[in-house]
Amino acid sequence: MRVGDPRLLTTLAVGPAALPLGRAWGKLPSEAPAGRPFPLRGNQAVSSHQFTSRKTSTRMRRQYDELLRLMEQDLQRAQEMWGRITTVPGASSRFWQPRVDVYETPNALIIKAELAGVRLDDLEVELVDRGRALLIRGQRGDPAEQRGERTVFHQMEIYLGPFERVVPLPANIVVDRQGIEAAYDDGFLLVRLPKLAPRPTRLSVEE
Repeated sequence: MRVGDPRLLTTLAVGPAALPLGRAWGKLPSEAPAGRPFPLRGNQAVSSHQFTSRKTSTRMRRQYDELLRLMEQDLQRAQEMWGRITTVPGASSRFWQPRVDVYETPNALIIKAELAGVRLDDLEVELVDRGRALLIRGQRGDPAEQRGERTVFHQMEIYLGPFERVVPLPANIVVDRQGIEAAYDDGFLLVRLPKLAPRPTRLSVEE
């Protein structure tokens, strides 16, 4: 029987037994019998058992990645809680950073910071790094009357003490430093940085 003959049968060893592949140059994968490997050219074939193994492996990998992610989150929470417990009140170390949103409108760049519980007198905002970043810093205190009433902590997720956040401005946006506006309302700091029109780069050539 010559190579390429439609009657040629090949086998693939799977486990203790060898399974027939059918006509190596005749059937399409959809025509393969149920539970049998798909026919391919040459000596390579992929069985339904192999496909099932791959699906199981992919599912186990996803479960493993999810478990690692949850473990990292729990470790981060434990470290943050330990830092809050061991931080000396009034220490100058910058411990926490407020969350911020940075987005654009047609005419301005907006920076919004979440600062619930921070008094306006304890808040500072300024441009740094030669106008390429916005610095937000201050302190969130713990009212004395609340400290005296607490007896047992069951959960600690609110950061107290000094904070600082440096927000880089997008490199492709030029802002008007003289027109910057800031407002603080309902625990949110909203900084509006007006955009400047880009300067033309075309030079005039004189005769």
